[in-house]
Amino acid sequence: MAEARLNLARYLLERRDALDPEWQTDAGTLIEFVRRNFTHKEFGVTVCHEQDEDKHTWGGVNSTYGAVLALYAKAIGSAELAGDGRQALNFTLYSVDAHTDVIYNYADALHAFAERGNQQ
Repeated sequence: MAEARLNLARYLLERRDALDPEWQTDAGTLIEFVRRNFTHKEFGVTVCHEQDEDKHTWGGVNSTYGAVLALYAKAIGSAELAGDGRQALNFTLYSVDAHTDVIYNYADALHAFAERGNQQ
């Protein structure tokens, strides 16, 4: 569902130089599909849910969403997507639900944000 598409986008971003000359279009298509079909607003923040039937914002998928947005935003230089990623990650801090992938997602996002510097 959403997580599989986001992790494929992450894979394309991480290996873009060696793997896929169309990485920007392909990753962007995957991310946009998730944004269109698996996100909703909670408390004014766009968050990601995993499936059509389960619209609960679990920390795992939402942190994956935030991390992949951060990585993609860094790769294409989008302050808007970086802001959306940061908001999703901030939201996840309030709902950490013991999924180990949350930690890895935060590490990826922090690395992406650190390299962007203080740009918004």
